[in-house]
Amino acid sequence: MDEEQKKTTADGAEPVSPLDALMKERDEYLNGWKRAKADLINYKKEEDARFREAASFATLRLVKELMNGMDSFDLALASLKDDAAKKGISMIRNQFEEILKRQGVTRIEVQVGVPPDPRLHEAIGESELTAEQKGMEGMILEELVAGYMIGERVIRAAKVKLGKS
Repeated sequence: MDEEQKKTTADGAEPVSPLDALMKERDEYLNGWKRAKADLINYKKEEDARFREAASFATLRLVKELMNGMDSFDLALASLKDDAAKKGISMIRNQFEEILKRQGVTRIEVQVGVPPDPRLHEAIGESELTAEQKGMEGMILEELVAGYMIGERVIRAAKVKLGKS
């Protein structure tokens, strides 16, 4: 090495060649670009999640309103004696149920004689047990109001009546 290449800078550091300086600058720009690209990907994911949440909220509001209509259909079907009227109302109710299914809404199945699941059932009443229901204390006796879910999310818990002795 000649004397000029061995010289140090004023602060005692080795001099940097122009090629090394350019490579360092290139690496800084490349790393900055990679960070910006990662930030953009993260932003898109966050925006997608926010959009899905907003759409889910809108669907949830509509479903809650439709559930009241489903309850009315259930009451009408329970009170009707005329088979023709019952069949017509049942068909309309089934159409609404199909609309809800297409939106991912399912009815919570309630089984009589099993203990209530607090995530799925809301006990709103108790009834004295008859002789044939003996041993069903604290068990579900009857579904009073249907419950619904979207995926794993409970929209409305099923309202049930429990047995008591």
